[in-house]
Amino acid sequence: MLSVRMEEWGEDTPIFCSYEGRPLNCHTWGDRMELYSSKSIGHYIRPYDLRHAFALEFLRNGANAFSTQKLL
Repeated sequence: MLSVRMEEWGEDTPIFCSYEGRPLNCHTWGDRMELYSSKSIGHYIRPYDLRHAFALEFLRNGANAFSTQKLL
């Protein structure tokens, strides 16, 4: 069990969870990412931005567009 977990959450709590101990969904994760990025660097970074950056670098390094599409 991770030391930062509340004991009442139990052993089955996922590693990435909400403040209440529930699993994160895509919206909660994106909201946290935007909040933390704006606080740390003063600029919003969305999950889409990471996806876009990955796809560009993947294609620039010789990947096929169709394999990139399938991967994402």
